Amino acid sequence: MVRIEDFEDAAEGSGDWTVIGWLLNVHLALDPVSGKVHAFDADEETVQELHTDVSSLVLVTLRFQRLLEEFAFSGDEEADFERLGGEVERIRQKTSSIDPLPFRDDETIWSVAGDEIAAGRRFKGNSPGALSLHG
Repeated sequence: MVRIEDFEDAAEGSGDWTVIGWLLNVHLALDPVSGKVHAFDADEETVQELHTDVSSLVLVTLRFQRLLEEFAFSGDEEADFERLGGEVERIRQKTSSIDPLPFRDDETIWSVAGDEIAAGRRFKGNSPGALSLHG
């Protein structure tokens, strides 16, 4: 549960919503009435609608996870980052055609995560991208 005392713009009853995950620095909570997923940012003391439903959350998560696990850098740094940025943009566009909330502006947590991925951050483990970037 999210302690809503710190959030001025929290909806009535949102303190009872179940936290279903975390993304970067926000708690993701499900509104059981509307089905929407909200992002609670304790640092900024803000709440925002992040997804129209859980299926949208799963879709974006899987798309970014697949990109992080499968993207391989070829050695041409400029072309690779252009290609990576294009893949992130493709995810944004495909998602926005189904659910406008995750990427509605540059301030959403998914927009920030997408920018970090496009910059080469978030590649971990022994994925092709991580091995190319980190040796």
